[in-house]
Amino acid sequence: MDVQSTVRFLKPSLKLLSERPYDLRYPLLGEDGKPYPKTNYDRVDIDITIHDMRPRKHKLSLGREGFVVLDLDSGLKPQDYFDREKVKESLVARLRPALIELLGARGVYFHETVVRSRDVQTITSENGENKVEFNGPIPQPHVDYTLDELHRIVETLSGEKLPEGARVQSINAWLPLSGPLQDWPLALCDASTASLGDFHVHDGVIPHAIIESYRISHNAKQKWYYLSDQLPSEVLVFNTMDSAGLYSPGNIIVLILKETNEY
Repeated sequence: MDVQSTVRFLKPSLKLLSERPYDLRYPLLGEDGKPYPKTNYDRVDIDITIHDMRPRKHKLSLGREGFVVLDLDSGLKPQDYFDREKVKESLVARLRPALIELLGARGVYFHETVVRSRDVQTITSENGENKVEFNGPIPQPHVDYTLDELHRIVETLSGEKLPEGARVQSINAWLPLSGPLQDWPLALCDASTASLGDFHVHDGVIPHAIIESYRISHNAKQKWYYLSDQLPSEVLVFNTMDSAGLYSPGNIIVLILKETNEY
């Protein structure tokens, strides 16, 4: 079922023609002792339709929409996702060969695993030893990494300098810990409906590092999708950056977490 939702996009402005949008993710004082502004750009709430991809589940393509649904049993219970060894032994062990087959890749490196909740919380694992603090949904359309940022990540993970012309992709795999999922589903933009002007290079500033990503402005041609009643065995796999198609919107995917009005 299609739903209506209000999504908070980046608001284009003349200032952003000469300044890169940023978010300061820690308190920082200037030489005058006053705090630096946490951000330098405005956002605008826009009502959009988010279409249900379920009727098209088996017709989706990474090369066209930029996302597919992979049927995969993680072998994990909800509480197991807070145990890194169980995630490695079960989910990673099953997901890696599936991604290699799907992508035709020589290898797959896992950069990070992230658990998000509708609220910021601290959770105690089943054995009572490990407290895992995790964040809530990200309510703003974005692309996780620029190509330069992706190159830095891959070289760090592989320990090798990438050869000239090597193809690298950033792939996200997203699944609910339990299901069917009926609140805060993940919404994805059909990459073939986005334009390059919708993407704005963004700096996420943390102590001792800057993470390059994209923030997204609204375009009436954009078409958004979510997977209704997503099950833990249905993994949303989406392409967030591909060095073979840097300037092709068909190879760029936008993601957003947003609560839908019908839930």
